[in-house]
Amino acid sequence: MVGLGAWRARGIQASLENKIDKEIKELRQEVRDRQDEGYHQMGEGLAALREKVTQTELWNRDTFVQKQDFQLALENVMRNLSEFRKDSKAELALINEKLDRNFQARQNSQPHR
Repeated sequence: MVGLGAWRARGIQASLENKIDKEIKELRQEVRDRQDEGYHQMGEGLAALREKVTQTELWNRDTFVQKQDFQLALENVMRNLSEFRKDSKAELALINEKLDRNFQARQNSQPHR
């Protein structure tokens, strides 16, 4: 009887470990998918911003804006782009920290082999 109980316990443990491993793999894939989507959206946003800067430069050239005014506008665009990059990096860092904490919590909650 003891052998049967131990065999069942090993089976339950293996089943739980498989479920946890599967869950971790699914979560990692979900994170990768979300990161890919985020990178894609960021790329689209940057491409749109680049296009807008080009349009602005052409409009300024064609309407003979004073050089100083143009430089101020361009500095403003560049400052906003820099802030956007910093914010994006900070958000990605927060996401990575949260994922690391969740992964560590799952690892710590698994029975030791």
